[in-house]
Amino acid sequence: MHQISSLALSHATVMAAYLVFGASYLVFALGNFPGLKIDRPGAAIIGAVAMVALRIVPAREALRTVDFPTIVLLFSMMLIVASLHLAGFFEWTAESVLKHVAARWFLPAVIFTSEFFRPFS
Repeated sequence: MHQISSLALSHATVMAAYLVFGASYLVFALGNFPGLKIDRPGAAIIGAVAMVALRIVPAREALRTVDFPTIVLLFSMMLIVASLHLAGFFEWTAESVLKHVAARWFLPAVIFTSEFFRPFS
């Protein structure tokens, strides 16, 4: 049986890293993977798992790089937005703007409310 030299293994690891990285960024640029139902978040997860599975990034190092307070913050914000959506808050806001704003002020009102509520969506 042939022994694989460490140099060849190193080159193969680098090429695998470039391949995973390039495929992930291709999906990021296109918005989804052609022919499959893989969107940007799915590509990010698949790319991260592939980097760990191919031993390009050690599992312990990958776990150390995760910023858990940021993950908790993002999850909490998604819960709040989902609750507001289920309660009909965004629809109520849109109806209020439509009812209480004159036609000539409609565009500035939409721009203002869109910008004001952008961090919540």
